[in-house]
Parts: sequence; C-alpha cells; structure tokens
Amino acid sequence: MTGASSIFAGDKLLTTTNPAFIDDMAMFELLGLKTRDAFKNGRPAHTIVKVEEI
Repeated sequence: MTGASSIFAGDKLLTTTNPAFIDDMAMFELLGLKTRDAFKNGRPAHTIVKVEEI
C-alpha cells in the first residue's frame, strides 16, 4: 500500500481540497482502521524525533 503512512490534515492538499471528515471515516471503516484519541500530555518522549540544527 503506497503512501499508507501519509494522512494529511487541513483544508487543502497539494492540488485539491481535503475530503470531508465523514468521507475519511467511511474510508477508515472500509479498510478496517480505528482512530485513536490524541495524546493528552503531548507525545511520549520515545516518539519524539530530534532534528539537529545545521
């Protein structure tokens, strides 16, 4: 599945408007995917990627 880790949020993608939320939920249901609640206290430390300044 190409691009399976790429889910965009916002009003516009690169060249087209973003689908409605209900369309995303229908796709998730079709694919058997379940949503998760957002982290309440920020991301866990082990998931943060540090970017070195150049």
